[in-house]
Amino acid sequence: MTSSNRFLLYISLLAVSNSIFANEDQCVVPIYEPQRKQISEDDKRIYISSDDFQAEGSNHFTATGNISVQTATQFFEADKATYQKEENTVHAEHNIKYREGNIELHADELKLELNDNSGIANNTRYQLIEESARGKAQQIGFEQDVIELKNTTYTTCSDGEKQWQLKAESITLNQAENEGVAHNTRLEIMGTPILYLPYISFPLSGRKTGFLPPSPAYSSTDGFDISIPYYLNLAPNYDMTLTPRYIEKRGGQLSSEFRYLHDSFNTNLGYEILPGDNKTNSDRSFATASFEAKPLSNTQVSASVAHVSDAEYFHDLSTALNTINTTQISRQISSKTTGNGWQLNTLMQDFQILDGSQEPYRRLPKISLNTNQQLKGLVFDSYSEYSYFNRASDDKIQRAVFKPKLSLPIEKMAGFITPSFAIHATAYRTENVQTQHHKFANWLFRTDAGLFFERETSGGLQTLEPRIGYVYIPNKVQSSTPLIDSNVLEINGEQLFASNRYGGYDRLGGDNRITWALTSRMFNTQGNEKYHAEFAQAHYLQDLTAHVPGEKNIAAEDFISAARLSSQLTETLSTSTQAVKYSTEDHVHKASFALRYLNNQELFEAAYRIKNQRIEQLSAVGILNMSKSWRFAGRWLYSLKSEQTQEALLGLEYNDCCWSVRFLARGYNTNTDTEMKTSLGLQIELKGLAKFGNDVENRLSDEVLGNL
Repeated sequence: MTSSNRFLLYISLLAVSNSIFANEDQCVVPIYEPQRKQISEDDKRIYISSDDFQAEGSNHFTATGNISVQTATQFFEADKATYQKEENTVHAEHNIKYREGNIELHADELKLELNDNSGIANNTRYQLIEESARGKAQQIGFEQDVIELKNTTYTTCSDGEKQWQLKAESITLNQAENEGVAHNTRLEIMGTPILYLPYISFPLSGRKTGFLPPSPAYSSTDGFDISIPYYLNLAPNYDMTLTPRYIEKRGGQLSSEFRYLHDSFNTNLGYEILPGDNKTNSDRSFATASFEAKPLSNTQVSASVAHVSDAEYFHDLSTALNTINTTQISRQISSKTTGNGWQLNTLMQDFQILDGSQEPYRRLPKISLNTNQQLKGLVFDSYSEYSYFNRASDDKIQRAVFKPKLSLPIEKMAGFITPSFAIHATAYRTENVQTQHHKFANWLFRTDAGLFFERETSGGLQTLEPRIGYVYIPNKVQSSTPLIDSNVLEINGEQLFASNRYGGYDRLGGDNRITWALTSRMFNTQGNEKYHAEFAQAHYLQDLTAHVPGEKNIAAEDFISAARLSSQLTETLSTSTQAVKYSTEDHVHKASFALRYLNNQELFEAAYRIKNQRIEQLSAVGILNMSKSWRFAGRWLYSLKSEQTQEALLGLEYNDCCWSVRFLARGYNTNTDTEMKTSLGLQIELKGLAKFGNDVENRLSDEVLGNL
């Protein structure tokens, strides 16, 4: 590498090491694009041109006027350049412009010592085009693998519009040591210094030990809350993060996370402790560990273990609602091995219960085998399982499951039909007061068929898709067999065609049911779906025996209807409606309606939901661009039953090409007889440098987009 571009590479390393938060919305800055001739990458020659060239003896050479030096990858311009042959030095002056790939450099003066790869550039201005980063340096000195910048700046903002910039008295970059050191560095926002660091060390590539940006927050229950992570780069394949946290009304907490990465496995270990919580007068902690490995090319192994000191830990010390509402912690080890037409799974699972409910069965272990074979149109599937369930010293169950299925799927352009025959067999050994053995076996027949009709219309293509299905399962008593993991599945149009109304493997509902459905879709001339209308109805030809506590009784001649309608009213406005109705009820069993507006990066959805006359909610989710830079996001969930807001979230973002600030306010209520809790978060992002504060950006994405 030549001396003239070596120091430019070092400049780029300084910026790239801080560019992990770079945003695609970059500031527009003019780019120097010289008029260059096409040179092959294999051409190693140097092409030099100038208006005038003079030689003073055999040692001193001077070129003036429109000097250009070009190689296959580099281009260099100057008004004047001299070369001393004996000293092997180059001295360029006035309007120096350099371009190589992603790097652009302007300087008033450049001195190169070619013998020892050293030199000095004065009054420089540089730009890293891909990162949209730029800056100035009064002087850049370089020698071998070390470069020093004096009185330098760095920013991603446009020239003349520096909302923020870094200024340093000196920066030394040592490629051999993979280390950069800056002295007397200050961060300026709108021209005002807000942070001063007399000394800072950073890696030129990869990671380096040091403090990460702090995360301040505020909540109505705990007051001011701040975390300051400290990162330890212990080795290329393992590291640790220590995070001291101060909670105003509770005290100090310390969290740690250790990560280890190997070619064949990786692991994460985490532990956090709050000694002497000022509110509970107790020591509180949470520990977690995860492991993933691939010991064989067709085998994956994973494990996750966690333990929390008390049931209210997440409620008091977490800021994410999905964690706040955690009622149990699963600890498990699993493996998956796949082969040609088969898959073997194993699972060991335990739980820590946090809400005082009955402890679920532990699986110690669960071993299952899925197979799939095809022969002349016939498809043979089977599921086999052995599980050992343990809930207490006097509540142990062993279960074996065998479910073979034979089907003959026939699919054509005009329709399909799939008859199938299956057997459901289970065997149990229970160890309670005394050891008992239970067996259950049943069979089922199911067929599913449908036709596809379509016609051309003036607006596009319309389809009509009738479908009919039949399920027969002999009704057998199952009250003597244990109930471990079976539950009634949620009813919808597709579930009305399913072979079994239960999930899990303990129950197979006796059934004699005909289900029909009619679906129609409309596509415009561009192939976009304008509406989707679907109506399904299941008719029961015999009484259904309830096999799960709380299950709704269904008698012969009863029926269940499910409807779904979605429509694209305009390019930006759409609706969706779903409803389920039992013939024996004078009210809708469950229903939902949503109105959605979507236009580029703007969206709004208002929805209404009702279920079993126990849940009735209104909700709204939205993202609105108030201007080019200002953006609003929000979510609201209201219970009509309790006449109470269950959750409200408001986010506000100012986003410019080189910086952004995000504010988050949130209120939530996990219990109808308690006051709403509130929390605040703030995040500032200096694009191309770092983010400071809470992770508001991801929180808004999870809470708003994740609930559409």
